[in-house]
Amino acid sequence: MDYSHAYKEIGKIIQRRRKQFGLTQEVLAPRVMMSRASLANIERGNQRLLVHQLYIIANALEIDPKDLLPSMQKDSKKIADAANFNWSNSDLSKEQQSQLMDIIGDDFELD
Repeated sequence: MDYSHAYKEIGKIIQRRRKQFGLTQEVLAPRVMMSRASLANIERGNQRLLVHQLYIIANALEIDPKDLLPSMQKDSKKIADAANFNWSNSDLSKEQQSQLMDIIGDDFELD
Protein backbone atom coordinates (compact mmCIF):
# COMPACT_ATOMS: atom_id res chain seq x y z
CA MET A 1 0.00 0.00 0.00
CA ASP A 2 1.22 3.49 -0.82
CA TYR A 3 1.54 5.79 2.19
CA SER A 4 2.97 8.80 0.33
CA HIS A 5 -0.16 10.79 1.18
CA ALA A 6 0.66 10.41 4.88
CA TYR A 7 4.10 11.94 4.38
CA LYS A 8 2.57 14.85 2.48
CA GLU A 9 0.12 15.44 5.34
CA ILE A 10 2.88 15.25 7.96
CA GLY A 11 4.86 17.76 5.92
CA LYS A 12 1.91 20.14 5.75
CA ILE A 13 1.43 19.89 9.52
CA ILE A 14 5.12 20.64 10.13
CA GLN A 15 5.10 23.56 7.70
CA ARG A 16 1.91 25.02 9.19
CA ARG A 17 3.27 24.82 12.74
CA ARG A 18 6.66 26.22 11.69
CA LYS A 19 4.94 29.21 10.11
CA GLN A 20 2.77 29.71 13.21
CA PHE A 21 6.03 30.19 15.13
CA GLY A 22 7.29 32.56 12.45
CA LEU A 23 10.25 30.30 11.76
CA THR A 24 12.00 29.86 8.45
CA GLN A 25 13.30 26.50 7.29
CA GLU A 26 16.81 27.91 7.75
CA VAL A 27 16.12 28.53 11.45
CA LEU A 28 14.20 25.33 12.21
CA ALA A 29 16.47 22.90 10.34
CA PRO A 30 19.48 23.10 12.71
CA ARG A 31 17.14 22.90 15.71
CA VAL A 32 15.92 19.52 14.42
CA MET A 33 19.40 18.38 13.38
CA MET A 34 18.87 18.33 9.62
CA SER A 35 19.68 20.42 6.60
CA ARG A 36 17.30 23.03 5.25
CA ALA A 37 16.97 20.94 2.06
CA SER A 38 15.91 17.88 4.08
CA LEU A 39 13.35 19.91 5.99
CA ALA A 40 12.02 21.34 2.71
CA ASN A 41 11.71 17.82 1.29
CA ILE A 42 9.91 16.64 4.42
CA GLU A 43 7.49 19.56 4.24
CA ARG A 44 6.74 18.67 0.60
CA GLY A 45 6.25 15.02 1.52
CA ASN A 46 9.19 13.95 -0.63
CA GLN A 47 11.31 12.60 2.22
CA ARG A 48 10.34 10.00 4.79
CA LEU A 49 10.89 10.56 8.48
CA LEU A 50 12.29 8.23 11.08
CA VAL A 51 10.33 7.91 14.32
CA HIS A 52 12.97 9.69 16.38
CA GLN A 53 12.85 12.60 13.92
CA LEU A 54 9.14 13.02 14.60
CA TYR A 55 9.94 13.41 18.29
CA ILE A 56 12.73 15.91 17.61
CA ILE A 57 10.55 18.00 15.30
CA ALA A 58 7.59 17.86 17.69
CA ASN A 59 9.82 19.02 20.54
CA ALA A 60 11.16 21.93 18.46
CA LEU A 61 7.62 22.92 17.48
CA GLU A 62 6.35 22.47 21.05
CA ILE A 63 3.66 19.94 20.21
CA ASP A 64 2.92 16.33 21.07
CA PRO A 65 4.48 13.97 18.49
CA LYS A 66 1.08 12.42 17.80
CA ASP A 67 -0.11 15.84 16.61
CA LEU A 68 2.28 15.52 13.67
CA LEU A 69 0.43 12.46 12.43
CA PRO A 70 -2.42 12.95 9.99
CA SER A 71 -5.90 12.02 11.07
CA MET A 72 -6.72 8.44 10.21
CA GLN A 73 -10.45 8.98 10.51
CA LYS A 74 -12.38 7.09 7.91
CA ASP A 75 -14.95 8.64 5.66
CA SER A 76 -18.21 7.69 7.40
CA LYS A 77 -20.19 7.56 4.14
CA LYS A 78 -17.73 5.07 2.63
CA ILE A 79 -17.96 2.94 5.76
CA ALA A 80 -21.74 3.03 5.80
CA ASP A 81 -21.87 2.13 2.10
CA ALA A 82 -19.44 -0.75 2.64
CA ALA A 83 -21.40 -2.02 5.61
CA ASN A 84 -24.61 -2.10 3.57
CA PHE A 85 -23.05 -3.53 0.41
CA ASN A 86 -23.95 -7.12 -0.43
CA TRP A 87 -20.54 -8.55 -1.33
CA SER A 88 -21.91 -11.94 -2.36
CA ASN A 89 -23.85 -10.35 -5.23
CA SER A 90 -20.95 -8.24 -6.46
CA ASP A 91 -18.94 -8.86 -9.62
CA LEU A 92 -15.75 -8.16 -7.70
CA SER A 93 -13.25 -10.94 -7.22
CA LYS A 94 -12.08 -11.75 -3.69
CA GLU A 95 -8.81 -9.97 -4.54
CA GLN A 96 -10.68 -6.85 -5.69
CA GLN A 97 -12.84 -6.95 -2.56
CA SER A 98 -9.69 -7.18 -0.46
CA GLN A 99 -8.14 -4.20 -2.27
CA LEU A 100 -11.29 -2.20 -1.72
CA MET A 101 -11.26 -3.04 1.97
CA ASP A 102 -7.63 -1.85 2.14
CA ILE A 103 -8.89 1.52 0.94
CA ILE A 104 -11.92 1.88 3.21
CA GLY A 105 -10.73 -0.15 6.17
CA ASP A 106 -11.20 -3.68 7.38
CA ASP A 107 -13.94 -3.07 9.92
CA PHE A 108 -16.38 -5.15 7.90
CA GLU A 109 -16.54 -8.83 7.05
CA LEU A 110 -16.62 -9.81 3.41
CA ASP A 111 -19.39 -12.25 2.51
